[in-house]
This record gives sequence, structure tokens and C-alpha cells, in this order.
Amino acid sequence: MVTHGTDTLEDTAYFLQSTLHADACPIVVTGSQRVPHEQGSDAYTNLAQAIVVAASEAARGAGVLVVFNESIFSANNVRKANSFQVNGFEAPGFGHLGYVDQGSATLLQKPVLPTPLALGAALPRVDIVPVALGMGPELFQASAHSGAQGIVIDGIGRGHVPPTWMPAIRDAIQAGVTVAITSSCLQGPLHQAYEFTGSLHELESAGVLRASNLSARKARVRLAVALSQPSTDALQNLFPYY
Repeated sequence: MVTHGTDTLEDTAYFLQSTLHADACPIVVTGSQRVPHEQGSDAYTNLAQAIVVAASEAARGAGVLVVFNESIFSANNVRKANSFQVNGFEAPGFGHLGYVDQGSATLLQKPVLPTPLALGAALPRVDIVPVALGMGPELFQASAHSGAQGIVIDGIGRGHVPPTWMPAIRDAIQAGVTVAITSSCLQGPLHQAYEFTGSLHELESAGVLRASNLSARKARVRLAVALSQPSTDALQNLFPYY
């Protein structure tokens, strides 16, 4: 079991999901929205419930789990959804796997787990660059030119960027930067629905990796782990089960 600050809890949980075989021993991550000495703290409740889940036979084979506010989430999809209330975590579009009630853990479903990746000596720098209406490629170019080995584009819709981004993306890939695309939408996969300049169709044709059903933060973690290896083999089918 791992206790963790809530701001980056989802990143660490997915890092563990991407690098460890959690079949034999459940791995449970938890934290609290309120410090232990604060009135109405959820620290002790979450800790006790995480222990219950970690000791439960039902948790075996479910991968890395996040236990928070009586709910059990998969590290695949969990996100911090509230900055201060005790219902701090959700899994938009996917829901929780189960719950903890009266000292007992119940899992109603189990997730599809990603293939664990070998971890190199150090994680390389991987940046996240968001997309917004009217936004040019300058931030992307700054990231590519300043030493990032990988860039995750937090794209729009089905996985799109503005047309003006395409020359910068092609230049970055040509220079050896690995680029992946996610969607800023909370639900739904990426899909080649269109063929306009900046569409997913053009991005993938240029060599951009598709990371469906992952937040940009989770895609960044998995890409960094893959790039920590000297070989590029880990980039093949990096996000296949999504």
C-alpha cells in the first residue's frame, strides 16, 4: 500500500500500473484531501479502507487500485476531480470498480491492464502541450527545441490540432522527438473521423502515436517509461490495449 499526496497521486498510480506486475500482490494507493489534524479529516478513513482493499482477495488481479472516499478506482482512469472536498477522485466515463463498506471490499468489475514496461535508469523529459482555439505552435516548438525527448499533445475532439501545428510536428519528429496525441475530452476514444490538416489522420501519417482513453498526464507517464529504454522497441504498440 502507498500513501501519497493527492495532487500527483494519479501520476504515481499509473506509473506503478505501467511498470509493475500486480497480479500476485494488490497495490493500493490512497491519500487524503484534509490533513490528519484538520476537522473532518478523511486521512484515517481512507487509510483504513485502503488496508481493507489491499488485504482483500477480490483485489487480486485488478492491477493498481486507488481507494478514496469509500470508492475503488483503477489507476488506468482515475483523476483528481475536486481540489478540496473529500470526494476528490473520479474516473470520468469509466466509473469506479467497487466500494468499501463496513470493513469489506466489493469489486464489481476488473479493468483491462496495460502490458508492463521495462524501466530504464532514468525517466527522460516528456512535456505536455495543450491545444486551444486560436493557439499557435510556439509552445510546442519551444518544448521540442529545448530538450524534450517526448511530447504529449493534449488535443481536441477526436485527436486534432490546429492546421498551423503540422509543420512544427513534422520537424520535431524528424529531429527525433517522439510525439503522442490524446484528447482533452473526459470521455471517448480517438478516431480518424476527418482528413483535414491537423486531423488525427494526418497526425498519425506524420508518425504521431495515438493514446486513446488516457489523460495527457497518464500518456506522458507511459511514454516516459518507454523512452527510458535505449531501444525504441517499447514504442511499438505502446498504447495497444486502449
